Amino acid sequence: MNTYLIYDPAINGAYTQLILQQQYPVHRSLFAGTKDEGLDDVAPFLFQTDELFAQKVMYQQLIELKAVVFLKAEGSLEAVATHFRPFIYQTLKGREYFFRFWDARVLAKFLPTCDKEQIKTFFEDLESLTIADESNAAQDICYRHDHGRLLISSVPSATVSGAQPVAVQVDKTGPGKSEDTGSTEAKKRRTFLS
Repeated sequence: MNTYLIYDPAINGAYTQLILQQQYPVHRSLFAGTKDEGLDDVAPFLFQTDELFAQKVMYQQLIELKAVVFLKAEGSLEAVATHFRPFIYQTLKGREYFFRFWDARVLAKFLPTCDKEQIKTFFEDLESLTIADESNAAQDICYRHDHGRLLISSVPSATVSGAQPVAVQVDKTGPGKSEDTGSTEAKKRRTFLS
C-alpha cells in the first residue's frame, strides 16, 4: 500500500513545498496535463511519502501543513493523479470552478454529503483519506468506504506520519444514511460525480 500527501502551496507556502520536494522526489502537480499546468506556485502537489514522514518533515522548523490530505492507495503516483484529474474542474450554472478536494476543509464538508454512487466514484482507486481533526489536535479523521457507504473514524494523529491506526472504526453516517445524505439542492450542484 502506498502513502501519499496532497499539499496545497496556496495555503501553506513555497518553503514547505521545497522541503517536501527535497525529501520526496516522487511527486507531481495535480494540474499537470490540464490547462492550468503552468500554475506551479498554487497548484496542489501529490507526494509519495513513507513511514518516516514525521522525522523528515513534520518536526522541522517553519513547516506548514495546514489542510493537507493524506491518502493510501495501491496505485502508483501517476495512477492516483490520473484518478483525481476528472474532479479538478466542475461546471455549475455554465461556469467552471475548481473543486478544491485537495483542501482538507473542503473534503470534510463534501464527503458526508455524497450519495452511494458518488462515494464509489470518488474512492474508486483509494483505500483511505486522512485529514487533521480541527477540533482535536490529538486525532485525525479517516474516511473509507464499504461499497459506497462512507465510513468515518477517529484515529490518533500519528496516522499521518505512517503509524497504523489503532482506533476502532465508527460509522458516523448511520444505517442507510450514506445513500441519502445531503439536501436535494446540494445533490443537484454535485455534477462532478454524476
